[in-house]
Amino acid sequence: MRDYTKGPWGIMKGDHGPIIFSGECGRGVAMLARQVTTSERDANAMLISAAPELLEALEWAVDNPHDDAYWISQARAAIAKAKGETK
Repeated sequence: MRDYTKGPWGIMKGDHGPIIFSGECGRGVAMLARQVTTSERDANAMLISAAPELLEALEWAVDNPHDDAYWISQARAAIAKAKGETK
C-alpha cells in the first residue's frame, strides 16, 4: 500500500464546506464537494475522517483473529466515528 497521511483525521469547517485534516501533522487531507446536500456532505466527511481507524481495526482483525475483544472495540469506535456518534 502506498503511504497515506497518518491519522487520526478530523473535520474542520472551511469556507466552502468540511475539510478533512490530519490531527498528527495538521495538514489538509481532503475537501468535500458542494454538489451534494449539506447533510450528505457532513455524513461523507464523518465517514472519510474515520478511514484510518477503520483500516487499523480491519488490519488488527486480520492479523489477530483470536483477540476479539480488542478489535471489536476498535471497530465499534471507528464505526461510531464514521456515523458521527462520538463527541
